[in-house]
Amino acid sequence: MKMQNTVLLDIFKNVIKDNLPKIESAVTSGSVDDLKSLGSVVQAIRSAAKVVSVTPVVDLCKSLEGFISRSVDAGVRLSELEQNFFSTVAELLSQFVAVEAADIPEAVADNNSVIKDLSDHFEKAVTAALPAAVKEEPKKQKVFFDPVLVDLFKIELESHTKVLEKGLVEAEGETSNEKLEPLMRSAHSIKGAARIVGIHQAVGLAHAMEDVLSFAIKGEIKLTADHIDLLLKGNDLFKVIAELPVDGIIPGIEEKVGEINELSSLLQAAQKGEMVKPARKDTAPAAETGAPPPQSTPQPEAIAAPPQPPVQQQPAKQEKKEDALFVRVLAENLNRLLGLAGEIKIQAKFTKPFRGYLLAAKQTFREATRIEESLESRIEEMGVTQDLAGELDGMREVLERLEWSINMMIDKFDVFSRNIERLSDSLGNQVVESKMRPIADGLHGIPRMVRELAKDSGK
Repeated sequence: MKMQNTVLLDIFKNVIKDNLPKIESAVTSGSVDDLKSLGSVVQAIRSAAKVVSVTPVVDLCKSLEGFISRSVDAGVRLSELEQNFFSTVAELLSQFVAVEAADIPEAVADNNSVIKDLSDHFEKAVTAALPAAVKEEPKKQKVFFDPVLVDLFKIELESHTKVLEKGLVEAEGETSNEKLEPLMRSAHSIKGAARIVGIHQAVGLAHAMEDVLSFAIKGEIKLTADHIDLLLKGNDLFKVIAELPVDGIIPGIEEKVGEINELSSLLQAAQKGEMVKPARKDTAPAAETGAPPPQSTPQPEAIAAPPQPPVQQQPAKQEKKEDALFVRVLAENLNRLLGLAGEIKIQAKFTKPFRGYLLAAKQTFREATRIEESLESRIEEMGVTQDLAGELDGMREVLERLEWSINMMIDKFDVFSRNIERLSDSLGNQVVESKMRPIADGLHGIPRMVRELAKDSGK
């Protein structure tokens, strides 16, 4: 738990670090447009502080949001005094960035009085600036959603909904802890991501799903087909949310708030053993015509006799793990990386002519050696060998060193050329492979489709 808190505190620290330049820029400008962006920044810090339970920072951000909302509504720029107070807030937050993540709670405690004074100042500034009629309507405070955090939330949903769908279909036949624990972690991750963004309905649904899986792991309940149906229905809702654009997530959730709350209630009841099936849309026409649905009678028998014990005698299947973790990269960056890999591969081909230049230099050296030998023989014929013996020996030694250097350069260049060509080919192949998506990404929904088809057909 301590490690998990340290990780969350590190995320909180990074959120502050990423947004500090935006705060300083907006405070320096003081314009209404910059204040709007400042509201999103403060909301992001408040959400992160709420996750790590840094209550003083949460309260400070709430008062800042109220003050910013009032200023934006009134179209008022920041005064010099207000800019000074915001600068104090920025300096305070920079102190949290300067310390280790684990020491942030202590730093907050040391500055608790300063944080409280700042919170009181901005709260008083809001109440003093607004007319009496507006004071009675505090609900008009705007809620800012950081689009970056919302996009990260969408990414989390896209990743974990696939894990949940695949794992839940497999868990229907084998409800071992090794199968359920990754599913519980995925639900927990969705809950944490929704809490950071501030989407409380998604937090409640993910929390209910996590609790059902947790109780199943502890053996307090036994997962049946109806439990799996509820969990899959919740996962389907998250998949729908993940497909919405950033600015459409909140309206989309508001449209489905009734369905989300109903499903959360059913999951909470399932934790107590009170299984109530959600109404299925495909069974509604049969109810209107008065024809009883053919699956209504056999289903209770399926619930009453889950064949759990024989399934848990197959530990060999537990070794089947999820594939390696994936890292999300923008397509633009991957295309640019592919282009650079191609350029490196082409440039590696241009190293081959340099070997020819070295061989030409070696050939020139051999000609120089032959000239030196010819010169030495002529000197001997002229009878001046004794006078030039020292110079001839020195020239011969220099030529021998030069020959050794040329041969060494050719050998090392051959090794370098082969290595750079091999590495450039490998880099290009790896980048091309990174652009290719596994075929399983397109087939992950087939087990779910087969399950639904089998259930609908009673097979």
